[in-house]
Amino acid sequence: MTGVERRVEDRPAAARWTPPSPVRCALLTGALYLPFVGLGYGTDIDITNIRRSGESILEGDYRLSRPPGAFAHELTTGVLDRLGGAVLVALGAAVMAVVALVALARIVERNHGPRAGRIAVVVVATQPWFWVAATSLGDYVYAIALLLVGIDAAQRDARIGAGLAFALAIGFRSGTALLVASYLVAEVTGRRDSGGASDDRWRPAVETGIVAAIVGALFSVPPWLSVDRTTDFLQNQFQTGGVAVMIARWGVKNVAFFGLVTVVVVAVRAPVLLDALDRFSTSVLVRFAVYAAIVTELVYLRFPWKPVHLLPMVVCLAILLAAGTTVTNRLVGAVVVSQLLLSVVSVTLAEPDVADAATTGRFAPGLTKGVVVNEIACRLDRDFEGPWPDLETIDADYAATEAFACQARSWRAGDGPSEPRLPGEPEL
Repeated sequence: MTGVERRVEDRPAAARWTPPSPVRCALLTGALYLPFVGLGYGTDIDITNIRRSGESILEGDYRLSRPPGAFAHELTTGVLDRLGGAVLVALGAAVMAVVALVALARIVERNHGPRAGRIAVVVVATQPWFWVAATSLGDYVYAIALLLVGIDAAQRDARIGAGLAFALAIGFRSGTALLVASYLVAEVTGRRDSGGASDDRWRPAVETGIVAAIVGALFSVPPWLSVDRTTDFLQNQFQTGGVAVMIARWGVKNVAFFGLVTVVVVAVRAPVLLDALDRFSTSVLVRFAVYAAIVTELVYLRFPWKPVHLLPMVVCLAILLAAGTTVTNRLVGAVVVSQLLLSVVSVTLAEPDVADAATTGRFAPGLTKGVVVNEIACRLDRDFEGPWPDLETIDADYAATEAFACQARSWRAGDGPSEPRLPGEPEL
């Protein structure tokens, strides 16, 4: 035994450092988000519409914020906004972000061990757009948190609880239904010895899906009633300007979401990352990550609007990294560092002819403020100081539009104006 080995062996057990558990790691991430909760409602373009909708619920005359509505989130925002304004609204998002990370830690550790759980938590927690969503008025972290809570409950065979969590996730964000379906399909596929394809797994998965579908559908009743019992609440007027423009917007915003450096890291190390696919037939989480990634990207290809709509992708990436048998700490560190770099500095690729309604554009590479740094600058900008304009005035619509235009500076070249959306007008 060498001298160094002897000194390590003789060191008291209490003095040896051991990594925190995945759940403790998730809880500690709250420190990242709390300093931001006093910086206003954030920079989402729907701030005004959602606040109006929440207020209308409390006044007994519900008006959906934008089709197809998000009654659970609108109600939650209305209550938090009335009780504590922007601070409590942002704090609610921060709490749900931590809930999401705790649930992720639990399900990944259960399936792939403590190291994998820590990897998943760190990758998601340091993603800049998750960071922004965790401190802003928005339904994104609520939906992801409840989806992961539902998965955790399903894996503990608490099927009614899982169905209710899935239903609530759908109530916060209707598109989450596709992610719920992805998980349920993942449960009933795969090898028989993994518990995925055997007959005894079909029944609980179907039971969970029925609860989620029935209760989740109830959240569509208020929006349906608010438009005189018609299907107008389902209409979406998003326009992409043609297939080429749609693909271009999809590509540019994927790079905006992940960051160019992260894209390069993942592309170069793709063989190692895809090593997790060796567990596709035996790991329900790996199957879920693959199915959810495909669904998310296909929907985003059709509706390439906000980069934050891609948030499920970071969960998928985190699961695949965590499940990979040959993924090294160096690769995980490279992904985390690249994400932190995107928080500070961002690369712009293109400038649209009309912001938020592009029919063409031009290649415009450049460097600008990163996602988190830009978010802080936007919230501290003099234009956004003071109280939000009265919700009954057009100034409130312009305030939301200006906030979103400021957010877009972290990924969009040029300063083209965004067109404000009027109350009740469909989300683009």
